[in-house]
Amino acid sequence: MVREYPEAFEAHEVGAAIAATRFGYGARPQELLQIGDQPREWLLGQMISDPIPEALKSLPDSKDLLSDMLAARQKGRSSMRVYRQEARKRALTEAATHLAVSLNSPTPFVERLVRFWTNHFTVSMVKPAVMPLVTAFEREAIRPNIFNSFYTMLHAVVSHPAMLIYLDNVNSLGPNSVAGRGRKNPLNDRLARQLLEHFTLGEGSGYTQLDVRALAHMLTGWTVGVNNPATRGEFAFRDSWHEGNFKEFLRRTIPSAGVLEGEAALDHLARSAATGKNLSHKMAQAFVVDDPDPGLASEIFAGFVVGGGRADGMARGLVEASEAWAPEQRKVKSPTDLVLSVLRSLDVRSRSGRRVLNAVRFLGQPPYQA
Repeated sequence: MVREYPEAFEAHEVGAAIAATRFGYGARPQELLQIGDQPREWLLGQMISDPIPEALKSLPDSKDLLSDMLAARQKGRSSMRVYRQEARKRALTEAATHLAVSLNSPTPFVERLVRFWTNHFTVSMVKPAVMPLVTAFEREAIRPNIFNSFYTMLHAVVSHPAMLIYLDNVNSLGPNSVAGRGRKNPLNDRLARQLLEHFTLGEGSGYTQLDVRALAHMLTGWTVGVNNPATRGEFAFRDSWHEGNFKEFLRRTIPSAGVLEGEAALDHLARSAATGKNLSHKMAQAFVVDDPDPGLASEIFAGFVVGGGRADGMARGLVEASEAWAPEQRKVKSPTDLVLSVLRSLDVRSRSGRRVLNAVRFLGQPPYQA
């Protein structure tokens, strides 16, 4: 029996629709009835689930993917060409699988959080050396940590091979290090700059170019293992590449301590109020409105503080924020969100995700490209 479209909705119906649409990818048939008059509880209940679905657990890890790349490189250019063709096919297949997981998931809020953090810590398939690692980056650095401390996620992101390669830290040498002496411009500050400008404090938060350079010095030696079998394809710290001596960073003196310097800097950045405010503003933009009211970001930030600097504290702050439940729709869906919403409304499910991927690409949003 067809139900006439009502002139007005009951309050609980509005709340259920907002929960399904603003915090997820839209409702499946009968899902609004399941959400009922407890939309916040429906969302918060998803945060106890395993953020790594079974469909993703059998995919190869970044260590194996990098080992394959290094082996192909050692064999020469022809082997590398074949490897890149195969790697691109595999990367698109994995991207489709990730889309299928988002479409099929009974915990769409979890999937939206994963996409938010993956977008925040962008690595891109556009760079050939990063292409095979992008979906593994999401599985290894993002998904396990969306309900963890922000420091834990930040450390996992910065030390992941995909990020170290994408932002060129793998070959960054201290100018006065054993390996860097006598070389012209051995230091690369791209990772340090991105950390301060986007990942943590944000533009206009008071850091200077000297802070960028100091952080870049602290991150020298953070690279990916190549020759050592124990660290091949994984994060490795090379002391001979590291810039020794003390550093002045954000009005603090950091003593020479090798890899601990970078970890101390990440810990300081993760605990900063400026970082919490920057992240809260970005989360409000991603879920609610492009130009959020300061009060909305403040409620998300309060969740970050009460949660002890945890990513799930921010998510709880978002769910509890009163403005997040305003009935007005103030965001336009991205192609990915639109495709997933339409398919969920039709109760479509997908095993491989290939048709989902094709639809998203047709609408102009290739997967995992900055």
